[in-house]
Amino acid sequence: NGRASSGSDDSTPWLGQFIHGVWEIRSKAAIRAVTCVLAELTRLGLVASLPPAKSGKGVDLYMINNTYSAGEEFAAVRRRDRQMKREAAGPKQEAEEDLADIEVERRRNIERNQALLRELGLA
Repeated sequence: NGRASSGSDDSTPWLGQFIHGVWEIRSKAAIRAVTCVLAELTRLGLVASLPPAKSGKGVDLYMINNTYSAGEEFAAVRRRDRQMKREAAGPKQEAEEDLADIEVERRRNIERNQALLRELGLA
C-alpha cells in the first residue's frame, strides 16, 4: 500500500514506492519519511541522536553508531595487515604504505619525470 510496515501504527508516514528499481517519493512527504527512518534507526541503535542543547545547532544531529563483530578489533586487524605487507614488500613499499593514495601517485609521477629528464640529458 506504499506505507512503511511497522505494525499497526497508523502514524507511520508514506515512504514512497519502488518502480523499476527507482525510489519515488513526493517532495512534501520526504522530510517526514526521513524523520521516520532516522527514528527507527535510532530505536535500533544504529544511529545516535544529538539534541540541539548538546550540539549548539538548531536541529538534532545524527551519528552512526559504529559496532564491531565479536572477535579481533578492526584497527588491530588493519595494523597487522599493514605490518605484514611492509615486511613482505621491503623499505620502499613501507614508506609508500603510510602515504595517502594521491601522495603515492604524486611521488611516482615525480620519479617518472626525473627518469625522463635523465634520458634527455637534462638532469
